[in-house]
Amino acid sequence: MQKTINNLKENAKYPISILILMGIILSVVAFALPTIANAANDIEVIAGFEYTAATATERKDSYPATSGENRANAQIEFTYAAGVVAQIGRTQADREPLNVPNTPIDGWFQGNDFSAGNAAGWIITLDTTGYASDLKFTASQSSSNQGPAQFALAYRIGDTGGWTDISGATATITTAGDTMGKTFDNAELPDAMGDKAVVQLKVYITSAVNRSGGALAADNGNTSINNILITGEAIPQPEPFYNLPATYETMITHLGSYSTGFTNADGGVAEIVVYNKDNQKMYLVNGADQSLDIVSLAGITAGAVNTFTLDKRIDVESLGEDNGFSGGDITSVSVNTRLKVLAISVQKGDYDDDYAENGYIVFLDYDGGYIAHYEAGCQPDMLGFSPDNNYVMTADEGERRNFSDNSVDPEGSVTIIDLSEIDSHNDLKTIADDKITTVGFHAFDTEEKRAELVANGVLLKVGTAPSVDLEPEYIAFSEDSKTAYVSLQEANAIATFDIETKTFTSIKGLGFKDHSLTGNELDLRSDADIKIANEPVFGVYMPDGLATVNIGGVQYVL
Repeated sequence: MQKTINNLKENAKYPISILILMGIILSVVAFALPTIANAANDIEVIAGFEYTAATATERKDSYPATSGENRANAQIEFTYAAGVVAQIGRTQADREPLNVPNTPIDGWFQGNDFSAGNAAGWIITLDTTGYASDLKFTASQSSSNQGPAQFALAYRIGDTGGWTDISGATATITTAGDTMGKTFDNAELPDAMGDKAVVQLKVYITSAVNRSGGALAADNGNTSINNILITGEAIPQPEPFYNLPATYETMITHLGSYSTGFTNADGGVAEIVVYNKDNQKMYLVNGADQSLDIVSLAGITAGAVNTFTLDKRIDVESLGEDNGFSGGDITSVSVNTRLKVLAISVQKGDYDDDYAENGYIVFLDYDGGYIAHYEAGCQPDMLGFSPDNNYVMTADEGERRNFSDNSVDPEGSVTIIDLSEIDSHNDLKTIADDKITTVGFHAFDTEEKRAELVANGVLLKVGTAPSVDLEPEYIAFSEDSKTAYVSLQEANAIATFDIETKTFTSIKGLGFKDHSLTGNELDLRSDADIKIANEPVFGVYMPDGLATVNIGGVQYVL
């Protein structure tokens, strides 16, 4: 017999779905639908389900009464009306036990083999996702005098394969007929059954003793199960970091989308987007085409999905050929509304062959027209203007891309251009050399300074100088434009840069995350299961993008 239970959500926040299967060698009488209960951190019992009165579509297939007949295709099927009531026993006349003969073909057991895999039994299929532990099983059973008396529990993960006996989970039926007696009362199930998409529990016959104490050999013995209840302790759910207001669905609205027209399985197509309030346009770094896309957002209609179209696409390689620099990867874009300009960071030439060469900061007008370019450090990966629009900085990553015998590991750095005395596009064309500074990490190369970094949790390769090993990834500015914070992703650290003195004042490691602690669970296993659990490992934060916020006069880095 097979019956699928679907609607358990009324009483369970994280319901476990249950499927009951009956082997063809075991007869069914009536049984209440099995249910499972949970609470956030506790066990909670939920009222069970009762079969309602039989309908016209119900069918009960009678088993043959002769011991030698093959019952391989015999089954019992029920169709029921909906209804949830208190948990009760089997009482309806149309749920009388069906007779099951004991035959060599498919009786209660075969060849005195009472192992879980071969004895007759009830199979209950569970979805225990969301339940970590403390699963318990309760059921009531009855048998006729000549029906089976002794049962045990076994389980398996999935719906195929061998069964594992559950230690101590045994029961003896003492009641007959319509009187159901509790056999398993909160029997403890193993934690291995918890948090699984498919796990099966089997209630199986363990001996050839019938309920009256004789031999289990009668052709018309029968047995039944009822009032199945399974409870479990739910995996604790973390408290929300922020309680959204009731109107949150109207706070963020999808107004439209823009597609570059390119796809790439590895990503990197549309990486950086900035909005220019002066002309209501967005500027997008198109990594697939190594171009800058300019897209108008003017005329957006509220309450509708708008279509955004490309105004202009600036090809970086061609821009470089026309203006004296070797344009490679475009990595970032930013807007300066004081000077009415854009700045883009561009790495030099070929991605593999020129990776150790210095890149460029390129200034453009709002329409993408070229103004000027200046040399930055190796591999400028991100670019931004300070809040007062008086400085532009790049994070020059300087990562190693070639590991051949004669390859080099370039130095990481930041490049800063002082724009405080620049007032026009023409001024941008003649920035003095002393206003452009590239700053590396040589100040931390001494044995003493390097040891201080390591003691502070900064991750460095053994035998490698910080000036070579540190690779700036991203920059965020303080509200007063006096400090820049630089993420050093691979080193798991944040560097603090003083803009006035153009020096790094500190490098702080971010430490590690202990995933064995409550609240720090993760799915560490590379398998098909989703299992968020504590693990005896430490995680590394590895900061990438940064932002800052000043709250109550305190500067925070996000």
